[in-house]
Amino acid sequence: SSKKSSSPPSPNDIIRYNIPSHQPFLYRLSGDYNQIHVDANSLPTFLTSMLEEEEEEEGGDSDGTSTVRPIMHGLCTLGYAIRASLFYWTQKGA
Repeated sequence: SSKKSSSPPSPNDIIRYNIPSHQPFLYRLSGDYNQIHVDANSLPTFLTSMLEEEEEEEGGDSDGTSTVRPIMHGLCTLGYAIRASLFYWTQKGA
């Protein structure tokens, strides 16, 4: 049996997942073979610049290297969002 939290759910709660690096390759099986999902070098220049600027604003790597990664498939993003929602509502006792 799982214990439910006595505190009510808050819209500020954060659930973090470490998404395995092989996920983009797995989601290619859905039929979306666009390179932006598996190769960061294929991202449009404007998008890479924007992501690097965001990274700098958030503190980024101190050695100046970029950690810009490929864009996750929308289907994968949806799956993790649903997973987090289910966890949130079942574990928080809402």
